[in-house]
Amino acid sequence: MQTGVVLLVLLIATLPAFADPNADRNEVLRAEEELRQAFLQHDGAALNRLLADDWKVIHVNGREQTRAQFIDALQSGRAKFLSIELDQIEVRLYGETAIVTARWMNTIEFKGERSSGRDRVTRVWVKQPEGWRAVTEQAVYLEEAKPQTTSSSAADEKEILRLTEMINAAWLKHDVATISPLIADDIQAWSFKGARRGKADLLRAVEKSEESDTKVDDPVVRVFGDTAVYTARIIDTGKRANGEAFSITSVVTNIWVRRNDKWQIVAEHQSLMQK
Repeated sequence: MQTGVVLLVLLIATLPAFADPNADRNEVLRAEEELRQAFLQHDGAALNRLLADDWKVIHVNGREQTRAQFIDALQSGRAKFLSIELDQIEVRLYGETAIVTARWMNTIEFKGERSSGRDRVTRVWVKQPEGWRAVTEQAVYLEEAKPQTTSSSAADEKEILRLTEMINAAWLKHDVATISPLIADDIQAWSFKGARRGKADLLRAVEKSEESDTKVDDPVVRVFGDTAVYTARIIDTGKRANGEAFSITSVVTNIWVRRNDKWQIVAEHQSLMQK
């Protein structure tokens, strides 16, 4: 055998095996499941094997515990895991370190008081000669978003429709006093002629309005918390100062905002419907 071939064989023999990231990920997931079972069974031996000597946990209330303190709390019965379920598990590998994040749905009993919660947990594992061991973890309480109830949204929709009807009726009567509080001081309104109008401009239009009737077609209100979007087709009829009759159909979008528990229009846009 030639010298070069011998050196090549020796080199290959001494090269370390390439790490299989999928294998490492599966090992970490197995360790996670073993740890979950150890928590549920209050298994001190398994916890000592899976948790590093300097492991610590930061609980949802910010309190820290060492491995010894945590295991003592479980084995003494002061703390009991009654159920633990995990989902949204993500494993990220960085060489011999793994970061695991997951959502925990758990029920615990602490000093005789039972409680359930959803936590977001981050746990760090390090690959050691004896296997993967957790070195630290931290949990935060996961507050679920509370959607607005249908009844509240429906009530706001009705209120916007009522206020819009009030404005339309007051407009025909040139009733500035009724309309003024419903229009925000900082309103930006665009007429179907492309003119920008502020609050003062709109109130002058109320005083000089020539409409004798206003019909609303297909009004829709969508409520997003303290903001509401109103859209509709508007048919205004009346007579000009010269006696000429008119009928104008436009599409309007009004943006309402609730301020200090009162709805006001902050933006308006009108577009003329072409025949």
